[in-house]
Amino acid sequence: AEHDGAAVRTMKVLGATRFGRKNLAFIPDRPRPVPGGPAEVLIRVRYADLNPVDLHKLRARPEGTPAPPHRSPLVVGFGGSGTVVAAGGDGEDGRDASSSAAAKARDLVGKDVCFLADPGRDGSYAEYVVCDARLVCAVPPGVDMARAACVPVAGCTAFECLDKVGLPVGRGRSAGVGEGKKKR
Repeated sequence: AEHDGAAVRTMKVLGATRFGRKNLAFIPDRPRPVPGGPAEVLIRVRYADLNPVDLHKLRARPEGTPAPPHRSPLVVGFGGSGTVVAAGGDGEDGRDASSSAAAKARDLVGKDVCFLADPGRDGSYAEYVVCDARLVCAVPPGVDMARAACVPVAGCTAFECLDKVGLPVGRGRSAGVGEGKKKR
């Protein structure tokens, strides 16, 4: 089967039908996801990040407990890198196809990207993943895709840490170490 985003209807995933890290197995015939709206993209995953959150998700219930039927197999992975092979259709999720997120989704098709996966869907331990385009970033030419896969989760963790200690992040300027919110 070709991997052009259209010919492949199933995919391989690393998933678990029961909770616990010892229950992970390759599953060869998981249905390939389809973008449900204009702001979503289908990504062919090249690299999935590996982080403690994945292990915690696999240990959310006692070892051997069956995964819920609607989530079985449980496919973890919160971030990664790959190539956008398709953008969602016209308003299938009730969102406006002319929105800036939909425009971004269309613009990302064919580009190498890094992404954060939706925790309510299959994760990045799969050949394909659907993501909201607002959680996807084009990878600049020359950046190693394996390294790019690690940026989204680590970057969000860094952002949350800086924000929690009061550094003004994401507000149009950067702060150096020791610069915090001004006390009034």
